[in-house]
Amino acid sequence: MKRLLIVALLVSGSAACSSTSMVQHDITLDEFSIVARSSTITGGATTIDVHNAGEFGHTVVIADRQGNVVRSTNIIGPGADEAVQIALAPGEYEITCRLVIETESGLIDHYERGMHTVVTVEG
Repeated sequence: MKRLLIVALLVSGSAACSSTSMVQHDITLDEFSIVARSSTITGGATTIDVHNAGEFGHTVVIADRQGNVVRSTNIIGPGADEAVQIALAPGEYEITCRLVIETESGLIDHYERGMHTVVTVEG
């Protein structure tokens, strides 16, 4: 199981990381959904374990409610996992997949197909 250190967010659980306490969260990507274990998380240093359960590659883009991108990942392949570390201030964040692919039938926009969710980060 390949683990990369990048970025994303969600759910509860805890893990220690050197002298800084980290809160761990999980999200699952699929066609065409992003499922978070919880829609509310605690702010600060956070690890998000991302699993792509789908048959296509997906990205994770985290943006604040003003649309400013806080973090993003490269394409996460089918069946792949990534561990994303990020420090988040309190507020609302949208987690999306921003891939648009062209098929014989036309364009498929993952966001328009439902790959987005909102999480609230509490202080």
